[in-house]
Amino acid sequence: MKDNLLPFPDIKRAQPKAEKSLAVQDVKELERLRDAFAQACKDWPIEMAELPEENRKQRLS
Repeated sequence: MKDNLLPFPDIKRAQPKAEKSLAVQDVKELERLRDAFAQACKDWPIEMAELPEENRKQRLS
């Protein structure tokens, strides 16, 4: 009887890329964008489905 072994493919791992440090200007721009996003989120309406109480009800039913 012949062996029914399946050969696994060779795994080729990706080489980790070197992290680039951000310039001070880029960091300030990111902080500005994050602040603007946080401010915009305050004005968004909360839908009932997003509330934890509603998620609990849907999961139990």
